[in-house]
Amino acid sequence: MAQSNNVECLNDFDYQSTIDLLSSKDELTFREKALLGVSLFRTARFEECEPYLLEAHQHGEIEASVEYGNLLRVRGRTVEAIEHLQQVLPRTSGLHHYACLRWLGAALYQGGRHEDALERLSSALHGYETAQLPQIALRVRVMISSIYFASGQHGQAKAIIDQSLLPLEQASDKLPYLSAMYNLLNIELETGNVEKAEELIRLLHAGARDLGSPRMLLYAKIGQSQLHLILGSYQDYFALLEDIRHEALQLGEYQMIEWATLRLADHHSVSGHHAEAIKLLLDLNQQYPHKSMETRLLEALMARRRGDLLGALRRFREVASLAEAAQSRYTSVRAQLHIAYVHYLLNDFKACGHDLLPAIEGLLEIAGGRGPTSIRPELEELSELLYYASLQPEMAPYLPSVMEHLADLSGAMPADVFAPSSTLELLTLGQQSALKNGVPVSFSVAGVVPVLVYLALHPGSTRGDVQAALFPDREPESAGAYVRKCLQAIREGLGGDVLLSEGPYRAPRYTLSRKVAVTLDSQRALKFASEGNVAGALAAYRGEFLPGFSGSEWVDGMRDRVRTTLLLTLERLIGEAEAAHEWSRVVLLGNQALRVDPYAVEIAERRLRAARIVSSPAELAAYVAEWNRLTN
Repeated sequence: MAQSNNVECLNDFDYQSTIDLLSSKDELTFREKALLGVSLFRTARFEECEPYLLEAHQHGEIEASVEYGNLLRVRGRTVEAIEHLQQVLPRTSGLHHYACLRWLGAALYQGGRHEDALERLSSALHGYETAQLPQIALRVRVMISSIYFASGQHGQAKAIIDQSLLPLEQASDKLPYLSAMYNLLNIELETGNVEKAEELIRLLHAGARDLGSPRMLLYAKIGQSQLHLILGSYQDYFALLEDIRHEALQLGEYQMIEWATLRLADHHSVSGHHAEAIKLLLDLNQQYPHKSMETRLLEALMARRRGDLLGALRRFREVASLAEAAQSRYTSVRAQLHIAYVHYLLNDFKACGHDLLPAIEGLLEIAGGRGPTSIRPELEELSELLYYASLQPEMAPYLPSVMEHLADLSGAMPADVFAPSSTLELLTLGQQSALKNGVPVSFSVAGVVPVLVYLALHPGSTRGDVQAALFPDREPESAGAYVRKCLQAIREGLGGDVLLSEGPYRAPRYTLSRKVAVTLDSQRALKFASEGNVAGALAAYRGEFLPGFSGSEWVDGMRDRVRTTLLLTLERLIGEAEAAHEWSRVVLLGNQALRVDPYAVEIAERRLRAARIVSSPAELAAYVAEWNRLTN
């Protein structure tokens, strides 16, 4: 077979014909081995293509040299890929030079070196445009959009995609079009545009099915899993993660394997299933020895969750150093935040403050463009640290926009969504909800959560006890029937093994099973306040106890208890700050106290006195206006 025929096959994207023609030959030239290796590579037959590309590269076939570097990248050998392509680059010219720049840029991006990646890809783009190869130039543009997206610059990423979609759709090869569509899907998911994301997932799935592309079908599944996460369909999300990892392993797609493995390992780590989490990462590292920064960051998180604070600190510092060297601002800021949190947990508040302020400044740079699937769950896990920062005068001005992210988290994934199978979390402050195994539970009857909360705090109660405590003003017969409906809804929603009963048939006593570890955010807030951990208490306090529930003296009493306990703790700290003439701290503590009780007139007055000393004219005017509203 003539070489020109091989080249023609490649240019027409007819890789299978090239494979069939060359595979039938007894002996191949090094050029033919290069063409066969490239064709096998383009059809995702990675194991088969490597020996052909490597041998052709070793015998001077420059195209094979470039594609072998790209293969190293695709297979997760990122450091090798970068070193190889950097060595090959000076020996290339023309289209091979642009291709080498392109794949070197992709490898640098994969390694977290975004600035270097943009530089190489921009050079490749200029070369392809000069060579009047618009289709390849468009693909490079799509890759550049991925880097902007990863850096949180969603506007720039979307502008590139919007300009590229139509010409890519009109091209004969549809895979780059689907890749661009997947980039757009990621942007819509990150910015919370659910309706547009659903449409793109349908289009991506249909296009991948028409092309018979397992890789693009898997990308559609990844998009669907992220949509499940945003919509709160956690069980569907977990199930799809397992499928994605299994299929990615079959395809040998490193980036997809890593993506799914890290999320599953995080799942087990937050659950407390540390052995399973470690095993997943060990399997990943054995198959792909080069650890990405995401993998290293998760290893540090897992160490912290296991209680290995010093080990976690060392690992987070390594990640921060690597991220700085790679100019990966997003990862650097995340690592800095976690370093500060470890110092906080070690009670090293001086070191915490030293690391926390620049981390918060960096967070404000990147948080605005990051959506619910990325930075927001991490903020939830660090909420205690951020409330601590909100009480420090030098950091407090930076916090309002960050705390808005926290306040909006009720619709995002809870930090402990991956809870162990024996947990039941009752969320009572600012909301009424229950999480079993970390997954929100929907009950068939409204008002079930107060019944669950009462039984958790008063085990062994009868239906009459519940009725008297929660529904004293209702007609006895109606209230009794309602309590029975709630108990039945608990069994249906949580399973019959959670709610236990014993004693007389007509007056059984109800208890939540000891096999289930029940936690309440209200009790957590009280515990933190009693320990003097005001940051922890404020992080737990998201609003009044069982909001919207009325007619119960017991509920009213619990509201007063939580509110009063927090206020007493804050008033003590305000007094200490006044005695030390720390007027900025008085203002900050007063702000938090008035969040707990907006009608605490005495605290508002003390805050106003302090504000007259240290606050700006605009801030003082706001405090005066609020004081006037309270007293008039």
